[in-house]
Amino acid sequence: MQVTPPFGQDVIQTILPHRDPFLLIDRVDELDLEHRIVCIKVVQEDEYYLAPGPGGTREFPMMLLAEVVAQAGAMLVLLRPGLEGRRIYFMSIDNFELHRPVLAGETVRVEAETVRLRRRFGTLRGVAYVGDQVVATGLMRFAMDVPKVAAEE
Repeated sequence: MQVTPPFGQDVIQTILPHRDPFLLIDRVDELDLEHRIVCIKVVQEDEYYLAPGPGGTREFPMMLLAEVVAQAGAMLVLLRPGLEGRRIYFMSIDNFELHRPVLAGETVRVEAETVRLRRRFGTLRGVAYVGDQVVATGLMRFAMDVPKVAAEE
């Protein structure tokens, strides 16, 4: 599938199997199929999964932030020619660090890049920002299913 950024959830839903409320990427702003993708998540005030924080703030849960990074990485991989329609299974999240909480009303920019991509396995690096401030970083390892045609041979 060839797409040109920016594009929103209408296109994202043709690539990822996720749906509301677990489709966490709002749009894709940049895409270089060989290297990186930039995705946006706007943390709305009314999202039910926001956790109470200090001083009455509402925080986006760290594990959901890791999921935003994972979804961005999955988009990068699944948009590559020949990989359309495959499924990605995340095997591990390594060294995921939350540098500061993401609060309701903030916009998260996720940059994901391919570190390694083999036939069925790969590694992605993700960095999440609010403005110019890094809020989270980590590596994710994944496996892909075998395409139906190859599995039938």
